[in-house]
Amino acid sequence: MILKPIVLIVMLLSFNSLVFAQSPSPLGLWLVEEGDALIEIYACGSFLCGKIACVKEPFEADGSVKLDKHNPKPHLRKRPILGLEMLSNFKTTNDANFWEEGKIYDPEEGSTYKSQFTLKHNKLDLRGYIGFSWIGRTTQWTRSNQREQFTCEQS
Repeated sequence: MILKPIVLIVMLLSFNSLVFAQSPSPLGLWLVEEGDALIEIYACGSFLCGKIACVKEPFEADGSVKLDKHNPKPHLRKRPILGLEMLSNFKTTNDANFWEEGKIYDPEEGSTYKSQFTLKHNKLDLRGYIGFSWIGRTTQWTRSNQREQFTCEQS
């Protein structure tokens, strides 16, 4: 009879150590700082990438679908914003909460920047920069699964 409680305690301790040993993951949906879009971060090969998965306003005032109209490449200006890849090639570092050497595309400006991000619990500090990381801007995204207020890409 004493063996059953001991086995149960050992199993619980093993499970707890497995849960706490897992490093946090940035995979999933993130609400941008402005609150008007959800970005899905996913694995793309050995890197992390991200796309605009959901938006609050998918249409222009005239009813047309919002497009990547500010892209510096004319042949890409007809791409819909919804589903647009905006994060690419982020690689892991020795720090389990930090990813670097990625790129972020800002469809509102049509500009691409070098980028890195840090995961802090359910917050993602994303920094875009030109040249050196100390010359740039940081935005904070929040983990979210609340799709109800958005129009989302069809899976």
